[in-house]
Amino acid sequence: MKQYGESTFTIRAYEVKPNRKARLASLCDLLQEAAGNHANELGFGFGDMLRRKLFWVLTRLSARIERYPEYGEMVTVT
Repeated sequence: MKQYGESTFTIRAYEVKPNRKARLASLCDLLQEAAGNHANELGFGFGDMLRRKLFWVLTRLSARIERYPEYGEMVTVT
């Protein structure tokens, strides 16, 4: 079983503030998307869980952001 997933995204225009830096909410969206991709790879994605009448919930998030990516930049979430 693959312990870590990896997803790469390009920061899009609607994910940035006027200063061309990604919004915090956009970064959280990318983290959620990467988690969903990894869950799908492991067989417990949204569809898999729905069929079993189960679900998973993120209840807490802690992050340290050293630098906000800019519009057009590639971001890899591991």
